[in-house]
Amino acid sequence: MKPVRLFAVRWRELAVIAIFGVGFAGCAARSVTTAGEASSIAVVTQEGGSRASVIPVPTGPAPGFEVPTPHVFTLANGVDVWLLHFADTPLISLSFIFEGGARVDPAGKEGLAYIAGDLLDEGTGELDALQLADEINFLGAQLSVGSDRGSTVLSLQVLARNFEPTLDIAARCLLQPRLAADDFVRIKELWGNGLKQRRDVASVVARLVADRAFFGDQHSYGHPVSGYASSAATIELEDVKEYYAQYLRPERLTILVASSLPEREVRPLLARRLGGWSVAEPTLKAVPPAQAPKGGARLIVVDKPDAPQTVVRMLVPGPAVIDPDSAPLIVANGVFGGVFTSRLSVNLRVRNGFTYGAGSRFAAEKDFGYVFVAADVFTENTQSALVEFAREFLSLQSAGMTQDEMEKARASSRTQVIQGLETQSGALSLFQRALAQGQGPRRGRELFESIAETTSDAVLESARRYLRWDQATIVLVGDRSKIDVTLQALRAQPPTDLPGAFVLPMPEYRDRDGQRIE
Repeated sequence: MKPVRLFAVRWRELAVIAIFGVGFAGCAARSVTTAGEASSIAVVTQEGGSRASVIPVPTGPAPGFEVPTPHVFTLANGVDVWLLHFADTPLISLSFIFEGGARVDPAGKEGLAYIAGDLLDEGTGELDALQLADEINFLGAQLSVGSDRGSTVLSLQVLARNFEPTLDIAARCLLQPRLAADDFVRIKELWGNGLKQRRDVASVVARLVADRAFFGDQHSYGHPVSGYASSAATIELEDVKEYYAQYLRPERLTILVASSLPEREVRPLLARRLGGWSVAEPTLKAVPPAQAPKGGARLIVVDKPDAPQTVVRMLVPGPAVIDPDSAPLIVANGVFGGVFTSRLSVNLRVRNGFTYGAGSRFAAEKDFGYVFVAADVFTENTQSALVEFAREFLSLQSAGMTQDEMEKARASSRTQVIQGLETQSGALSLFQRALAQGQGPRRGRELFESIAETTSDAVLESARRYLRWDQATIVLVGDRSKIDVTLQALRAQPPTDLPGAFVLPMPEYRDRDGQRIE
């Protein structure tokens, strides 16, 4: 029996954040440093007794480094294969990536792609779920299936000597999934239990509510990948079969392979199992583009009585991946909150001790982008933490950034790309992300080069355009009785020492599924 997943985020998705250099200092209780980055923040005493944090500038990657580009070939049925060569590596990693995912969930059936992905490895042909798991374990392989916002992915990793039998099983899961009624009932029950447990995880609730408020109920990113308890109740096995028929088809498939094997060996292995796969039905539902969120200052409170912390999440609009502002904002975000030594971390964690970690990440999507800001602060520090968040946003508008900060962020961002390429799974994550963004196999190299070439003026301009307090959707999850006192105090006595106008919208209240509470 598979463990219950509380929400649809996998470790490989978290790795993408680091790989693409968009950074997230996060809420970890310990520091995590990257190659070329200082392992600590030095606090020195200046003349006159004042203390300041000194953040060293990393050396960055060696000159002349180039991000590898996958070799691309096409099977007879039109399926593209991106092959990334890893010399002298006995391990093979492969991902079957189908365009679709949570963004195509029908209204009222949010979570359909999620459970459809969960069912794919619950048996194939004569093998039930336990027998399939036994076969995979016998081969020493790892096989996982799941859906995210833009795709359904079946991934495998195995030693080269067992690649063919593992590939056989994976192909059978795709072409001949059992999709049995008893499996559906069991998986749906586990799914429902996970959705109930999710309500008690404040960090997950905060992100769910932030997405719903920021994107809106009609937006394809407005609902969680795993759906809601109310939508899960409406989904039947026939809905899953319809999803499979529409979205798990060769026309939507791209295969990523990381291996020491050359194309002359990989191509026939894939062609023998998938080359003849075709779909007779002529209709193919289009995946519509997503609309960019509008943003605007908003404040949402979600009650979690007696919570010892206030979970803070913010979203602000950003540029799409093809926008010229995308690379400069990656660097700007590195200064703002994208690495452990960024401004948010130094202020809220090091200098004030409000949290174990504070940070931000920039997500550049195909049709839009956004910046996600996060910290879990001690309840008694909620008021002061909000002021310091505002201070860091507003200081970008008034004082900008130093050249040293930008050079450090640029070097760290490029180093993160290199580190992600050190492993097969990291490399596949990079190119899987490129597919999700509608980009080609050169995306990793182009991003690496654009980060290096972006100018300081462009970095500062992008920071001032997008990292704006007055455009933030702010979500606070915690003890409402204490949060309300904090907000009233801030309105009665707004801070007077900030480098710009402090705006605190009137709060709106939502439940843990993001529904408004009047």
